Amino acid sequence: ILSGEYTFADFGKEDDVFSSIASDIADGAIEYPALIYDGPFSDGLEDPSPVALEGEEITSEEGVELVKGYMSDYGDVAVTYKGELGGFIECYSYSFTAGEVTGYVCLSKIGGALVTADINDEVTDPQYTKEQGVELAEQYCEKIGINGMSAVWACVTDSELYVNLCYEEDGIIFYPDMVKVKVSLQTGKIAGFESREYIYNHTERDTDYAVNVTEEEALAASYGEMQVESIRLTVIPLDAGGEKLTYEVYGTIDGYGFFVYVDAATGKDVRVLQVIDSDEGELLM
Repeated sequence: ILSGEYTFADFGKEDDVFSSIASDIADGAIEYPALIYDGPFSDGLEDPSPVALEGEEITSEEGVELVKGYMSDYGDVAVTYKGELGGFIECYSYSFTAGEVTGYVCLSKIGGALVTADINDEVTDPQYTKEQGVELAEQYCEKIGINGMSAVWACVTDSELYVNLCYEEDGIIFYPDMVKVKVSLQTGKIAGFESREYIYNHTERDTDYAVNVTEEEALAASYGEMQVESIRLTVIPLDAGGEKLTYEVYGTIDGYGFFVYVDAATGKDVRVLQVIDSDEGELLM
């Protein structure tokens, strides 16, 4: 079009290439690659059955004390109950203040689990490295009783660290059991938190999977021009529901990152994801 070799007067005529492309897009005939912006499977598998919730239903007053515990890194916080939230995870909503810091927290009515937290605390002078922030995120999960979590993805934006952590057992990463944590690299304190995917999916895991493909065989497979950099066993959510054990093969093509997920039972490719990375965002393997 820019070169002047095509005119829209030809649109719709027989053998018109542009018309053919537009028709394919409208019909969904073109498959676009899946892209990763904030970690593999960060959207999670939202089964409307929060299997990880345990215990009795708490009162809103009991929730106030729990919020003080979850936000104890901010010292003596003043907590205000805001109301109830419906949905697959029924929650109590709270706001809190600690000096000039303000925040909002949602707790599950069953068990009082921390579902989300959003803290408003401006970062002007970072004091912590990304690696230190990742360690702080892992420590926070342990502090609130979410154990066995490993960081699988991390990126820094405006001096705040965003970390995706997944449950790990017997060397297998379980992507459905994901927690997202935001850390202030100025204070080292938690600035954001979300555990919905973990609450939906985490349960006692049986790691006795049928693995018919060895790691060596997975590495020996052809991935075109991709330069393989790492491989590990992961359980991933499937679009149609359920989960599958796969080898996560990570590599690059011309500087672009790709994840290839290979069925550990059959050796067939299950899914390919492309990483769209920025100067600030880095993959943590």
